[in-house]
Order: sequence, then structure tokens, then C-alpha cells
Amino acid sequence: MTTAAFDARPVNLHRRARAANARLRWLLLTMMLLNVLVWGGMIAALRGVVDVHGTVDQAWALGSTWLAALPHLSVTVTR
Repeated sequence: MTTAAFDARPVNLHRRARAANARLRWLLLTMMLLNVLVWGGMIAALRGVVDVHGTVDQAWALGSTWLAALPHLSVTVTR
């Protein structure tokens, strides 16, 4: 004899709730890892382990290299 409080078969609502909880767990884990990465970077920059200005200069150089490699497009607008 089963009661209304116990049902051995999972209801669709329970499946959706478990799926939502699984997504939330992955989002929380991702957020925690990114938070650790950001805080670790800030602490490393404060302690002088990472040269922030040198890293920014390298990023600018890499970006300008990529932009120089792109073909130039000339657009003429006429009336």
C-alpha cells in the first residue's frame, strides 16, 4: 500500500528540478573557479609576481599584429 507522500516513480516536476539544480551547481562551480582566478591574479599583481603593464603591452602587440594581418576593406558610400 502506497501513500500520497511516497511515490517510487519520479514526477516530471522532480526531473526538471533536478536538472535545474544540476545547472545551478555547474554555474556555481564555474563562478567560484573564475572568482579564484581573478582574486589570484589580483594578489599576484599586488605582490609583484605578475607585471601588469608588461602583460598589457603584450596584449596590445598581439592585438595589433592580428589587426595588421586582417585584409583592409575600403568602402565608398555614394548617394
